[in-house]
Amino acid sequence: MNNQGFWSSRTGRLLREPMVHFFLLGAGVFLAHRIVVGDPRRIVIGAGLRPDLERQVRDQLGRPPTPDELTATVQTWKRDEALYYEALRLGLDRDDPLVRNFLVDRIREHLWRQAPTPEPTDGDLDRWFAEHRGLYEKPLVYEFEYAVFPRSDPAAEKQREQRARALNAGATPASLDLRTVVAKVERDGIEAELGKEAAAGIVALTIGTWRLFENTQRLILARMIGIEGGLPAPAALRERLLVDCKMGMQQQAVQRAVDAIVDRYRFEERGK
Repeated sequence: MNNQGFWSSRTGRLLREPMVHFFLLGAGVFLAHRIVVGDPRRIVIGAGLRPDLERQVRDQLGRPPTPDELTATVQTWKRDEALYYEALRLGLDRDDPLVRNFLVDRIREHLWRQAPTPEPTDGDLDRWFAEHRGLYEKPLVYEFEYAVFPRSDPAAEKQREQRARALNAGATPASLDLRTVVAKVERDGIEAELGKEAAAGIVALTIGTWRLFENTQRLILARMIGIEGGLPAPAALRERLLVDCKMGMQQQAVQRAVDAIVDRYRFEERGK
């Protein structure tokens, strides 16, 4: 048998070996991956990289970089980019919870920037306010002054009426030798101290006028000094509603985008 026949026969036997088939298949897959994906360790530097890095350095230094400074910046970028690609190649982005959380935050930021920001209508503002009124309305706090006269004193009612007339005429409690208490509390505090009926009358007082109230044990003389809390002025309230409602609508848009992404994936549980 000549050499050509010998090698043809030997080659034919090799091609029929399963192990040879395995290596040929692996080589084909590797070659196809390189053709489609390219070299995983090949980093392409775009034409805009150097001008972009130069602009960044100029912004940091407040002047154009020198050739050496720009070269050093490019080298630093190459180093960091190579380390970044190597980390991705080793799968470090998949196994590190810090990296995972960072990427989750980044996609949320991206979705936030892409979310539409429509201008709320009056109807949107009304619905938002109805659902979130507690964000804008503070509890009412009443600052008032009062004096009490015990019912056990037969002269209490007459003394209270005389002092009420004098106070409303311009006298001060001190000039009438009248001991008073100034309180700054919510309605519950008034009810706890003076009773529900008296509290209902006191919170309805106009500022500055002394009025008569009573409970089962005491006669009361009180005037309102001021009221804090409640809702902001209409103009200020609307300004806050516009900002909050717009942000709420944007958050809803982001949540819809997140839900759409999640729906594109299939989750399979194993090991059960």
